[in-house]
Amino acid sequence: MEKHAFSGTAWEWLQVNEKKDLGRKDEFNTYTMDIPWVEHIHASDTNSLQMKTTDQDSLVLWGSLIYVQEAHKKEEKHLFHFFVRENTLLTTALDFKLLPTTTRKRFSLKCKVQLMRLKAL
Repeated sequence: MEKHAFSGTAWEWLQVNEKKDLGRKDEFNTYTMDIPWVEHIHASDTNSLQMKTTDQDSLVLWGSLIYVQEAHKKEEKHLFHFFVRENTLLTTALDFKLLPTTTRKRFSLKCKVQLMRLKAL
């Protein structure tokens, strides 16, 4: 699991390696607050979006998104999974090599900008 911290340690992005990290379900529960995100990853192969307000009155959003797909080869797609809460972003299966205009550093910078905008609200 690769971790990135923003605004000191107030916000973090964790890039999860499906093959290496998903077996550590108890560790994920710390981040996912017992929402079955790992199960969602294994069950989802299409775009999806779910949300829930937790017992602690936190809003949580998770899902899957097809981010690369050829129009004439619909069965060949690249899907990533995400989980977002107010101070955490978890992603898995996001291959930046498939996004020629986006680097990991640029994505990280965009996350910082969006976080600053949310704090300003």
